[in-house]
Amino acid sequence: MARLLPPHIRRLPGRPGCLPDRAWVRAGRHLRPLRRHLARWQFERVPEEVVLDLEPLDLPPLELLPEPLVPAAETILAEADEVLAHRMRFVSPEYHQYGNPIEWSRDPLTGYEWPAAWFGSIPFGLPDQGRDVIRVWELSRGHHFLTLARASRLDPERSSEYLAELSAQIEDWIAANPAGWSVNWCNAMEAAIRSTNWVWAIRVAGPDRLPDPTIALATRSLQQHARFIRSSLEGNPWRRGNHYVADLMGLAVLGRALRSDPEAARWRADARRLLEAEATEQILDDGLSFESSSCYQGLVLEMATIAIDALEGSGEGFAPEARERFTRMIEAAVAIRHPDGRAAQYGDSDSGRILPGGFDREPTLDPVIWTASALLGTGRPLPGDPDPEVAWNLGVERWQALANSADELASPPVSFPEGGIEILEAPAGKVVVNCTPVGQEGSGGHAHSDALSFEWSVNGRTVVVDPGTWCYTASSTGRDAMRSTACHPTPMVDGEEINPILRGRTFWLTDTGRARVIERIDLETETTLRCAHPGYERLDPPVSITREFRLEKSSGDLVVVDRLAGTGRHAWSVPLPFGPEWNLDLAGEGRARATGPGGEVEIGFEGPGSMEAEEYWYSPGYGVRETAWRLVFSGAGPLPATITMRARLA
Repeated sequence: MARLLPPHIRRLPGRPGCLPDRAWVRAGRHLRPLRRHLARWQFERVPEEVVLDLEPLDLPPLELLPEPLVPAAETILAEADEVLAHRMRFVSPEYHQYGNPIEWSRDPLTGYEWPAAWFGSIPFGLPDQGRDVIRVWELSRGHHFLTLARASRLDPERSSEYLAELSAQIEDWIAANPAGWSVNWCNAMEAAIRSTNWVWAIRVAGPDRLPDPTIALATRSLQQHARFIRSSLEGNPWRRGNHYVADLMGLAVLGRALRSDPEAARWRADARRLLEAEATEQILDDGLSFESSSCYQGLVLEMATIAIDALEGSGEGFAPEARERFTRMIEAAVAIRHPDGRAAQYGDSDSGRILPGGFDREPTLDPVIWTASALLGTGRPLPGDPDPEVAWNLGVERWQALANSADELASPPVSFPEGGIEILEAPAGKVVVNCTPVGQEGSGGHAHSDALSFEWSVNGRTVVVDPGTWCYTASSTGRDAMRSTACHPTPMVDGEEINPILRGRTFWLTDTGRARVIERIDLETETTLRCAHPGYERLDPPVSITREFRLEKSSGDLVVVDRLAGTGRHAWSVPLPFGPEWNLDLAGEGRARATGPGGEVEIGFEGPGSMEAEEYWYSPGYGVRETAWRLVFSGAGPLPATITMRARLA
């Protein structure tokens, strides 16, 4: 009901237009026991004689692959051997032993095992206990099933070994996780990602090369997955997010793979109708996600394009205007990319993927950009060879066609007014400025308290970085620290958050207003961007912040000027976090030198205050953090005050 109202009414404070929907949802909570009972009934009444209808996806042996694919193929084979030993690496830099048989509901870091109970009665969040259900869910997503299936094609001599392990793990998972009876059934998104991986793994392995009992068990389980997803769509009528897109992807993929199921046509129709509607709700006009997160920009893009491919492949079709919106997502993902491939980080990152090439979760969107471009037929998005994932997920012929394509995406925009990202770019340097709103229409979601922060790359290497995420529920203290203003390269006043964080509200931020661009001037010699944020105007006395970026185009030199206006005395600090590959040396008088793979960079601060170098926690991906160096310029005194940072290649 709420989505029938104009956006400016839906988004009023308190969202009064959503009151009927809120009443409906609250009433529905009292029906949960009945819904759970009906879910059990659905699982038991799965139609018989349904077959998997999968298009073959053959991969040639290693020795017949194009040369650029060989290194990635060798990595797949090495990881497949680890999978045979039940050693996997999910959201962790280290391999962990998962037992024999695999313990599908155990956190490998803490040893905690979630109970074998009905999904509606399992408390899976368990905040501040060090346990993280994401480690369990990543295992049960079945990404490593893809590894086994690919290895069975790449190494024909050992294919029977890999196929036997794949078959055994599918059957073991089904036996250990009866429909609805484990923590792995606690949300529809996990069921959708898992079933998508199963479908792809069986396609690559070849249904005719797996035992008939395995295929029969997998088919029945996938039918149960589809019914579970359709009855458990996530979100609420006034706000849905990436989980909902995942659910629709699952319905689209299963609606195509299980065409002989009497419900399949409805799954496809629902997926098409709802995803078309969600394109205008979650994807802003400039192509950025409303979640205010670069990681979830990539995740939603990957899920949506997989769903569109499944729908169009089954003859369902997809609205051109909604399809165009996801094409704009590719352009935005290319725009926020640094020359070294790193996606500029802003907001949360859970390192989530759907069809990854292996265990690694590098801070890049390149695999998604290439695959989405192949699925939507937009042409070559980036220079160089396509990412190997295009070959693993779509076939070597599709990879070669994209590699030989002369068509290229047009140069992406440099300004994203709705999503709040501004790009300053020169041959030697690039700055990605974060003026994003508080995510999910002001509720927080996956946004951080990081307005006016930025990342800077020079000489092809990223220098100033966003600190990342690290975790969600395992440590609320660590979670809040990593998303705090103090952790980001943006001014902090009087030790206050620019968007207050409420303790224990894992996915909530207080919306104090959004950053705005005052002026942007693009000249032949430099680009200047002036922006402001009202977050500290709530202080007593109030403080207004204006931040100016100047990027010199010939050298990549960067100047950042922070102007704090107001009355009375205040304290301020401006952190400047560097990536872990950079070392810092203080040179005195507000100057420092950073040494790293891109050369040497000189940094200087001018203004009332002093500069120190200190260690901080940097998280390149979910579940991983390491120490790195940052500079912090801090001071106190009467306002107005001006702080200038200058950075250049030495």
